[in-house]
Amino acid sequence: MDLGFALRSTVFKPLEASLVAQELPAFSYFFVPDVSNDVDPLMVALSVLMKRDDCRAGPGVIRIFEHQLNNISKQINTIEQLTNNRFFLGVGTGSAEGNSSDIIKRFAETINTLHSVNQDLEIYAAALREGMAKGVAKVANGIIINFSTFSHAKRMASAFKNGGGKRVFSYLKVFISWNKERAQAMAAEEISRYNLLAQYKALFEKEKIINDIKNINEDFKLIRTLQEKGVLLVNPSKSEIKFAITVFMKNGVDVPVIYPYFSSNYSTNEKLEQIKKLFNDT
Repeated sequence: MDLGFALRSTVFKPLEASLVAQELPAFSYFFVPDVSNDVDPLMVALSVLMKRDDCRAGPGVIRIFEHQLNNISKQINTIEQLTNNRFFLGVGTGSAEGNSSDIIKRFAETINTLHSVNQDLEIYAAALREGMAKGVAKVANGIIINFSTFSHAKRMASAFKNGGGKRVFSYLKVFISWNKERAQAMAAEEISRYNLLAQYKALFEKEKIINDIKNINEDFKLIRTLQEKGVLLVNPSKSEIKFAITVFMKNGVDVPVIYPYFSSNYSTNEKLEQIKKLFNDT
């Protein structure tokens, strides 16, 4: 069973990221979300790959339309040579505007261009809806889904793999704090922030969890509904994590990706201790 782990730069500083990766032998994929203007996810991924020779790592995801393909292809080629082709590239469309079918076509063409330059590179495309999963199935090595219900994951896996796609990765957002209410507040704040984005709001409406999300800040009990559907976990037990992983995999997810958030009062050692307690040998 392959498992992934997300090293968000607002949770793990670059030196912490490589340390955490070393301490988690059960995980074979490490995703570095591009969420900071000060941290380069490609360089953090490289640091992980230089510390471990038995895993894959890469950004998850970069907004590819905001990059010059020639420059990023040169970076990728260098990292690939340094790490024996264990680097992967997670890409998304970002806030691209226009007709959805045109965006999907342009996205697929961009992935194809990257593959033509970096032939051994594995590219994973961020996908929220079945249309995107189908549109990139022939050119992407995998798709990454986020804030997905169990049932949505099943539909996405079917759309992608029936189109010729290979691996489905699903982020499982996990919110951890010493205080349960603080962990709940973190979860409510993050999913509410995503709900402000039109593409995520449409997803939440389709999955019939939009009302839970709209009211989540006033009633933390609604978090339980989201947990039961696989959307997120708050201060979970090891058995709750195993259950979510098992259901996602039964529904076509090849690599569940643990994506943790910690409250700011955790030290590096405390984060590591909690991670090992919950996730090692998961």
